[in-house]
Amino acid sequence: MAEEPIRILGNEHLSERKERFLKNTEDKHEKLGDLPPTSKPRAASDAGLASRVALFNRRASEHQNRQKHNPFSGAWGGVKRHLNRDDPTYGRPDENSDTARRGAKAGQMVSHEIRVLTDIIYQYGERQDDGTASICFGELFQVRFLLLRALSG
Repeated sequence: MAEEPIRILGNEHLSERKERFLKNTEDKHEKLGDLPPTSKPRAASDAGLASRVALFNRRASEHQNRQKHNPFSGAWGGVKRHLNRDDPTYGRPDENSDTARRGAKAGQMVSHEIRVLTDIIYQYGERQDDGTASICFGELFQVRFLLLRALSG
């Protein structure tokens, strides 16, 4: 079936195409012997929608309040935050922020790498009289490289 060229006459072509689409859809369902799916009763769907709208509005309000304190946002209300170096939260992200979570994860990764390196130093380095161990950087680098190469195949 060849498509008809679209005639642009204001918005008339859109309504004609919509009517044809709806008619074709109805014809298809009649041929197959089924009906298009019916929507839920309005009261049931409004309850879910209302809770989603309330959640969206709450999050939007929280975001707007945070932006009022952000001097780099267009919504900054000129509210000055007085910083105090003695404050335990000075220079730290909010506890439940993504930045705090990323920082904690990075700290764990760094701690793990330090433990691995100290284990390598004690295993392959020279023991000192005071109980410590030492190793040259080049030797440490080669041992670590060989271990990583063995792990990766």
